[in-house]
Amino acid sequence: MVRLHVVRRAHLAPLIRTLQSTSEIEASRRSLQRRGLSSLGSAQLLPWQLLYAARFIARPLQVDAIKSWDVDSAIRLIERHVPDRDASILDMGCFNSEVVYALHAAGYRNVHGIDLNPRCEWMPYWHRIRYRTGDLTRSGYATGAFQAITCLSVVEHGVDVAALAAEARRLLTPGGILVVTTDFDVRGGHSGHAGLTPFGLHWRIFDPTSIRKLISVFASAGLGLLEGGREADLVHDSCPIQWNGERYTFLLLVFRAGAARVS
Repeated sequence: MVRLHVVRRAHLAPLIRTLQSTSEIEASRRSLQRRGLSSLGSAQLLPWQLLYAARFIARPLQVDAIKSWDVDSAIRLIERHVPDRDASILDMGCFNSEVVYALHAAGYRNVHGIDLNPRCEWMPYWHRIRYRTGDLTRSGYATGAFQAITCLSVVEHGVDVAALAAEARRLLTPGGILVVTTDFDVRGGHSGHAGLTPFGLHWRIFDPTSIRKLISVFASAGLGLLEGGREADLVHDSCPIQWNGERYTFLLLVFRAGAARVS
């Protein structure tokens, strides 16, 4: 069995986390709202949303409240580990991702986003946030261009994880962090969802065995888990997320570039 590989540093909170309840989602949304980082129902976003709707004759983009925990967790981690507001930060899989808006609102001045969907270039704040259409595994950015990368709700959707990990490591400066969230159920047993293709992409719900394999792939690319990678951190008492007929939760992992690799 692959062991969870961690980079040991003092005074770090556990950096494998599982969403435990809907109350955590609600608390995260309140936190974002209190800090002025929430885009849900934001009057500031309305002109951009209307511009997008007119450009594509489509409904205005609305952020997904169910991702509040992911976004709030990612922002707090970046603020802690990359406090410099001039740091370059990339969101991989940025289409309709609230984290880019929240980073912008938090004062980060070099926020980038990349997605296969070309409509990402018409997302809000495109005069300040640098959006790019492209393959996440062959992004075209310069080596070592970013101090932090977020990748929220991406790895479960049919992406080549090894190629994604290698590209993320290439893009990060030594010591840079990668924040990943994904769908997870400690119980496993979600093989029935394998034929579903939401957003035209394959979908999987990770279990402990497959998440260990994912961690090993990232470690082999030079991205080691930060302190807190323990079996106990994979446990959750409930499955607060229900989507496409499945019940599960969200899992958050934080990696640092330049960590020793799993042998």
